[in-house]
Amino acid sequence: MGAGPPGGDLRLRWPSSPWIWGSRPPRLRPTPSRSRCPAAEEDPHHDWARHSLRIFDIVDNQVRSLRKRDLIESYERGDHTGTYWGIRTDFSDYKLVDDPLKCASRDPTRLALLPTRLETVPGPIQNALMNWGYAICDAALRAHVDAALQRKLGISIAPPTKFPFSGEY
Repeated sequence: MGAGPPGGDLRLRWPSSPWIWGSRPPRLRPTPSRSRCPAAEEDPHHDWARHSLRIFDIVDNQVRSLRKRDLIESYERGDHTGTYWGIRTDFSDYKLVDDPLKCASRDPTRLALLPTRLETVPGPIQNALMNWGYAICDAALRAHVDAALQRKLGISIAPPTKFPFSGEY
């Protein structure tokens, strides 16, 4: 992967959507890891219809990555306040002092690799997904919702004592 186009940043040109991008176009930047990009196919299909589906998949992946990066950068710049968490988020990135559920030493990759489907998910897998969602959401909120905001909202975010569903993740 090259360093980018000669002469600077590559910029997309489309009408601005204020609810997503504000008044500036999004910036395209190469990511250091390509682990979330669709894998190269050893034996690609030879018909245009399936090539089109592959292209749509890659475009969808890139748009999602771009939106995520733009959102996180807006937090880092101070344009917005908030937090982001996802199924692949590393628990230790939140740098919490306490970890009562021992999540920093766990790896949710196997859950992130589960395919999305419209079928019944076996109970233990469903519980593991919900427990991981609970744990990472808790970490994000405890790391980014300070005491002043908690008082203003009339809430208290305390460290969890157990997972909400049977099993772990």
